[in-house]
Amino acid sequence: MAQTNFPIGHPMAVQRYAGALFQSTMAATYFGQHMMEDAHAIGKSGQMANAPVVVINDLTNEAGDTVSFDLFVQLTGRATYGDDIIENNLEDLTAYTDEIRINQVRKGVDSGGKMTQKRVLTDLRMTAKQKLEDYFAAYFDQSGLTTLAGGRGVSPELYIPLGATAAVDGGSLYESYDAGHIVYGGDAVGKTSIETADKMTLDVVDRLILKAGSTGGGADGVMRMTPLKKDGEDAFVLLMSPRQEHDLRKDVGNGGWVDLQKAAAGATGNSSHLFKNVLGVHRGVHMRKHQHVVQFNDYGIGANVRADRASFMGRQALAVAFGSANSKGLRADWVEEKKDFGNRMGVVGGMVYSFKLPKFDGKVVNSYAVDTAVTAA
Repeated sequence: MAQTNFPIGHPMAVQRYAGALFQSTMAATYFGQHMMEDAHAIGKSGQMANAPVVVINDLTNEAGDTVSFDLFVQLTGRATYGDDIIENNLEDLTAYTDEIRINQVRKGVDSGGKMTQKRVLTDLRMTAKQKLEDYFAAYFDQSGLTTLAGGRGVSPELYIPLGATAAVDGGSLYESYDAGHIVYGGDAVGKTSIETADKMTLDVVDRLILKAGSTGGGADGVMRMTPLKKDGEDAFVLLMSPRQEHDLRKDVGNGGWVDLQKAAAGATGNSSHLFKNVLGVHRGVHMRKHQHVVQFNDYGIGANVRADRASFMGRQALAVAFGSANSKGLRADWVEEKKDFGNRMGVVGGMVYSFKLPKFDGKVVNSYAVDTAVTAA
């Protein structure tokens, strides 16, 4: 029985592979699996979704490259008592506005000439799709991690170029953390005071919990970190590097680490993937790791101490916006083109998106940067 095979550049092939590229890419990303509320419903917008990453799709079907989003602060004024007239005591809603600027990210592959091709066209498409999926999944995660850290760092492994000022060139720029939203290891109080002994410890986690629970949310108008919810209880996510996990394991010892893992086992019964398969749980903090958590090499008084930047997150710690990559409204593009007088086939995939670290009134909200010295691998 003959196999249906669309020729190069056929509209049906373009739409089919463009849609499949986006869905398979997002399902393969670390952020799609562990940081978004529903990896299979990326199209849903929800500014206060119960997840560290909020998805904004206002530009998917609309023109433009910038979308704004608001954060309303808590009420702070005095109450009205008894039969006092409340009409003149109404408080205005106060909101801060931030915005995300998106741009296109493309990557292409060349199938090689006819004499080197040992596969039919369909196989070449599938091979190109798999390679582009791997690339875009890694790039998407690295975009999120560097945006969450507020900078590119020094790791040579990232696809994002060294010295980049944005995760997606032409998209939203990296945002620096304000001093009130950075926590350091040990007794360090700043970048230059970090020493090699100021590593990730359980005391650092406890200090993060204290900050999240005691800062803001009252009449002073200071923004409170909005926690995630797990079974009606407050929860947070601590995303750290493998080196920081290593240091934390050494700090708590084998017995202490087993206790953290036992607490994590209790989270597996929850239906949300946000709290499953974590490294450990301590006082509602669900610990995760990723190899591309941002690294630095210029901490300490001599600017020679290696440090990694973990992220302590509640809701809406990070925002991502998607746009349409082609005229069909798909969020990924797929272009096939004959080259060298038909001897070669080129495939280019593309996505339109950008991440943004939410910042209102000059202050980061719903996340803390956690800078600790690390043991080199």
